[in-house]
Amino acid sequence: MAATTSNEAKVSIKVIVDKVNKRVVYAEADYTFVDILFSLMTLPMGTIVRLLGKLDDKNFEALGSLNNLYQSLKDFPECYISSEESK
Repeated sequence: MAATTSNEAKVSIKVIVDKVNKRVVYAEADYTFVDILFSLMTLPMGTIVRLLGKLDDKNFEALGSLNNLYQSLKDFPECYISSEESK
């Protein structure tokens, strides 16, 4: 029988949490993990939330805060924005 090996990637994260105030005080991670987080932040979240909002699937209701943020920006008065593209 052939030996099987696992090629799973592992991420090491060190976190210091203030349990009284329920906040993260310090976090340390490998640069590859930080790169992945930054790449996720560059995704067009408005487009994703808008497209997922059109689905009738209840599994996507977990995007509640993103959906609320998208709706508040969508309903933002135009007098405060220079152009529609800026929205």
